[in-house]
Amino acid sequence: MHTSTSGYLDTPAKYRDMAYQQSAEQDEVEEMVADLPPPKRRRTLAGSIVSTALSAALIGTAVGLTVYRLWRDRGKHPEPLPPPPYEQGGWVPPEVSTSSIHPLSTSSQ
Repeated sequence: MHTSTSGYLDTPAKYRDMAYQQSAEQDEVEEMVADLPPPKRRRTLAGSIVSTALSAALIGTAVGLTVYRLWRDRGKHPEPLPPPPYEQGGWVPPEVSTSSIHPLSTSSQ
C-alpha cells in the first residue's frame, strides 16, 4: 500500500493496484473460458427421429425375444395342479393334551 509524505493513504495508487488485480483476474477468467469445449449443439428434428427409431427398435427386439422364449418354452414346465377345493366340515382340530401346554411365565407362583 502506498502512503504519501503527509501520512495519509495514497488512494489513487490504491485504486490503481486494485484495478490491476481485477484486470489480471479477468484475463485469467477469459483464459479459462477459452479452454472450455464448445457448447453442445441442439438435436435437430432428424436426430430426434433417428434416436426415437433406435429406441423403439431396441425395445421391440427385447419384447420380441422375451415373447419368443416364453412361446418356445411353453409346456416344458407343467404347472402343478391347484389344491382341491375347500369342503366345509372336512377338517377336525387335533386333540390338545394338557401336558403339552407350558406356562409363559412362572412369576405368578
